[in-house]
Amino acid sequence: MILPDNILPIVQKAISEFTRYPKLQRELRNLEEPVHILAIGKAAYQMALVAYRTLDPNQMQSCIILTKYGFYPPQIQPDFKPVILEAGHPIPDENSILHSCYILDWLKTIPTDESLVVLLSGGCSALFEIPREPHTLKEIIALNRVLLKSGLDIHQINQQRKIYSLVKAGAAIEYFNGKQIKVFVLSDVKGDDPAIIGSGPFYQKHISHCVIGNNQALLRQIASLLHRHRDFADLPIKVAHHFVDDDVRRFAHALAHYSQTAPKGIYIFGGECSIRPRGTGSGGRLSQLALEFALKISGMRKIQLIALASDGNDNVPESAGAIVNQDSKQKILDAGIDPEKACQEYNSFPALVKAGLIIDRYYTGCNVNDIMLLFIEE
Repeated sequence: MILPDNILPIVQKAISEFTRYPKLQRELRNLEEPVHILAIGKAAYQMALVAYRTLDPNQMQSCIILTKYGFYPPQIQPDFKPVILEAGHPIPDENSILHSCYILDWLKTIPTDESLVVLLSGGCSALFEIPREPHTLKEIIALNRVLLKSGLDIHQINQQRKIYSLVKAGAAIEYFNGKQIKVFVLSDVKGDDPAIIGSGPFYQKHISHCVIGNNQALLRQIASLLHRHRDFADLPIKVAHHFVDDDVRRFAHALAHYSQTAPKGIYIFGGECSIRPRGTGSGGRLSQLALEFALKISGMRKIQLIALASDGNDNVPESAGAIVNQDSKQKILDAGIDPEKACQEYNSFPALVKAGLIIDRYYTGCNVNDIMLLFIEE
């Protein structure tokens, strides 16, 4: 049996190659004037680093990065010295407001004859936030907690966030008096609408927005590497074109049902399932998906699922996702945990980690939703 350990490094290599962001490089090479760089989101550091490496040495006048706590590599490039700001995600915190105010003040200082390059990725909605009066941070925190447990998709969540914000829906552009703005976005939303990504803080119809990558592009990168690998060269490899945004339980059960009759091969799905956790259990959408799936395929044909967050974090500090197969339910039982109870209580992470089925969290420099790779060996 070909173990998932053979596949996971290939998936991770594909993510690493994807984060060279070749489209961003091509676009930036067309810029001749000096620019200021503002990068916001979970992929902010990597996008800003690509910009630094692409632009001529004297082009970058200043660079500010606002990202989630810890979302930059353990060893940063020594000659790249941006201002790195960190704040709360997925729930805004006091640093979100403090750093957002700092950024607005910085925008005002950019000379009228100099330009701004904005690099946006998922996570911006929580990180870049200032409440619109009379609303307060406390209200915004409460709103986000409700929205994140509502089962709404990111489009619906961001529509609600805009109502309470002083910087979303194009409002941030009012603080810039420079020559021009170019916005480059790494999409984590279905349809790649730049008005929705990060709640569109610089989105106005006359402002140039360029999507430099999305979930489907990453899936194709993964498929391409698998095709070239000798262990998988003879296997059919199929990429699903539909963006998965279903309820996590419903999709897990549908995927398990499909697995029972699907031909041998590798099937790659992408998107981001919604989850409505009940109780006080610990887990992310991918660990819950993996546990639900594992229970449904227990004792069946040789089936494996890799469920991996492209940003390396499944909303549990230690987890990037999970790997399960037809024997995983028994492994959880052998670890002394009732998998059915863990599933019902949305306590997927402790169950999977004790059985050795969790993928450790790691920094990727990416954020284009999730990857679900189904491997049917026989």
